[in-house]
Parts: sequence; structure tokens; C-alpha cells
Amino acid sequence: LERGAVGPDTSERLAERTRAIRKGLDAETVTDVERFLARMPHTYLLTVPVERIVRQFPLIAAPLAAREVRTLAERGERPGTYSLTIVATDRAGLLSLIAGALSLAGLSILTAQVFTTEDGAAVDVFEVEGAFESDVGDDRWREFRGILRRAIEGRLSLAYRVGEKRKYYPPPRDDVPVRVSVDNDASDFFTVIEVGAPDRIGVLFDITRTLAELQLDVHLAKVATYGPRVVDAFYVRDELGRKVDDEERIRELERALRARLSGG
Repeated sequence: LERGAVGPDTSERLAERTRAIRKGLDAETVTDVERFLARMPHTYLLTVPVERIVRQFPLIAAPLAAREVRTLAERGERPGTYSLTIVATDRAGLLSLIAGALSLAGLSILTAQVFTTEDGAAVDVFEVEGAFESDVGDDRWREFRGILRRAIEGRLSLAYRVGEKRKYYPPPRDDVPVRVSVDNDASDFFTVIEVGAPDRIGVLFDITRTLAELQLDVHLAKVATYGPRVVDAFYVRDELGRKVDDEERIRELERALRARLSGG
């Protein structure tokens, strides 16, 4: 899909998925459903379960205000986990703001999928769990939304707050190396950055904040946690919508990520 070539098998699977989505949204108007399907990237339609898409539809379908944040928290597939969908107008560094707000609200990120609609809305789907308890109540979700809104409005310094909170946690494992790779061959349209690092509070915030500082736009992210290690992949473009193919800029990106993830 990232290469822009949808083969027969994928095309058929996409057609089957859109039929299932239309069936699941049969209570909605045809115009709204077709507009929704046209807006959403193929990766979203192919990877998010149909029943979850149906539940997410009200969050995504209506027009967004500039600083509006919509969320949907549901019980996850595994005990003690939650599926959290966040919809907001896409902006530089939004993924970093979300990751920082989750950390401050005491929510640990297990996996993440980041999507961008054709008209510039970010649809981010996280699997999270409570950092302190298995049951996350309504107060915690309200706290997260409040932190995120203040961060979007520029009324909260996430970098300072996360740094302060990190002082109360054990340091990350020193036997898990930091690895950064930059691949310009995996996609015709994006530079793919893969990061492996020891898990710690705010690690996704650190990575995405670095990408935002270097004016890189994250179009798709795949985040996974394996015990003490995270392995994250980011499909990015520069501020002009191009791949990152300048060797000096790539070296700066690699140095910046390693320094931030190794230095605390």
C-alpha cells in the first residue's frame, strides 16, 4: 500500500472490508458513509476491526473544530487493557502531545496506530493500560483529556512535566541497547524510521518530540512493547512532504534520537 500499488488480493480484501463497513453503518446516511470511506486511508480500513470502525464513526465523521479533541475509551482484548481512540485536527507534534499527556495521566502505551485522513484529521488508536492499577476510571480519562487540551492550547509544558514525573520511576534497563535505522527503500512516499530502545515512562513522547523538533511529519506509526523493550516504526515526511534523503539530516536525526533515548 505504501508503494502505491494495490495488488489483486489487497484490492479484493479492501472491497470486502468496505462492504462490511457499509453493512455495519447501515443506520447512517449513505452520503455520510461514502464520505467517511473516501476520507480514510486504506491502511485504516484494512487493519482496524470492522466493529471498532463502526464505533469510531461518530468520532470521525463530524467536522472538527481547530482545537477540538474527541476520545473513545473501551475495554481492550486483553485483561487490564483499553483501546483508546483519539481524533483531533492534525498538527505538527500532535502524536508527541498525545504520548506526553498519556504518560502524565498514568497511562502506559502498549501499542499505537496513527492514521491521517485525506482532509487532515488525525485518528490515533492506542492500546493502553493503567501504570498503577488495572481498572482505569472515568476520572483518569477526564484527566488525560484535560492535559491534552491544555498542551494543544500551549498552556502546559509536557517536556518539563514528564521530566519531573520520570524522577519518581526506576531508570530504564541498561542492558537494552538503543538502535535507530532510517530506511528510504521500504516506501516510495515515506522515510521509515525504526527505533528500538529500553522502555520507560514517556519513551514515545521522547521519540515523537524529537521528530517534531526536526520538522518531520508522522503519517503512520506502529508502536509495540516487548517486556523491557519498545520497537517503534514511523513513516515520516519532511515539512515539504518529501522523503528525508539528505545524508546530513539523516545523521542528525539518528544522533538526536540516540542522545535523547540514552541520556534520560
